[in-house]
Amino acid sequence: MHTIDRLRGQLSLELLLLFAIFLAALAMLSAAAFNTNNSAKSTVNGLLAQKAVSDIANVANDICVLGSGNKRQLHLSLADASLLSVSGQNITISYNNDAFSKAISCGASATSFPVKDNVLSIEKNGSTVSIILVS
Repeated sequence: MHTIDRLRGQLSLELLLLFAIFLAALAMLSAAAFNTNNSAKSTVNGLLAQKAVSDIANVANDICVLGSGNKRQLHLSLADASLLSVSGQNITISYNNDAFSKAISCGASATSFPVKDNVLSIEKNGSTVSIILVS
């Protein structure tokens, strides 16, 4: 009778050990999936910032061609806050230690400001294009 009790105890201990190993493996897989998800989000946000700077430059180039007095509004929708800055003919959006720039055909002016989900007014006055944060 003591042998049967000892076998039951050993079986319980083995099952407990197997369950602990299963939980440890599950925890490692969950951590790996979480890291992959964060990496994918960062990549997508970088691509959105790159698309946004391209959209701004395309509208600015259109305004340059149309001439003085023309303006358009552009809605930006970025997942995370980024910084828009303009230097000469380069428009730059900085996001997460990366900078995405695009040159336009005429000079531009703007103060640096954060963008996330905003409306920009892009207008040509004289020989430069002004980029103004509307909302």
